[in-house]
Amino acid sequence: MRRTCDRYPWPRRSRLLGRIRKAATLGELRRWQVILLAASGIPYRSIADLAGVSIQAVKLWVSQYRRRGSEGLRRKGRGGRRTGLLTVEQEKDVIKDYLQRIDGAHVNRARLVIKIIRELCSKKAGRWYVYKLLERHGLRKHRPKIV
Repeated sequence: MRRTCDRYPWPRRSRLLGRIRKAATLGELRRWQVILLAASGIPYRSIADLAGVSIQAVKLWVSQYRRRGSEGLRRKGRGGRRTGLLTVEQEKDVIKDYLQRIDGAHVNRARLVIKIIRELCSKKAGRWYVYKLLERHGLRKHRPKIV
């Protein structure tokens, strides 16, 4: 098994507790908790059970912290809308046109949205893309059930 680099020694407990209090996300909180437990000398398997993560995640986070310090625990963003068919503005135009056409009727039809996308943007959209589009804008994909 590879040894971790001791470039960054374990910080004081009070500093780790401060990092835990300042955590902005649940993932960041969990990573700092793992570092606190590892610094306390608790075995990795027990830490994994306590934190609800895999032992590989514990080893990775500890290794990253020991190599690069707190910078090693920062997650890179994954980005967003990398493969979007329409821009946000085009989506808003499509939804606006769609809402005008149904004019308050409780009908959400994917075919109508596909037709609007073809008319406004000259692009072909699939049914599942339309479902996600409607979901992003707070609309249901199906008609309400008639009781």
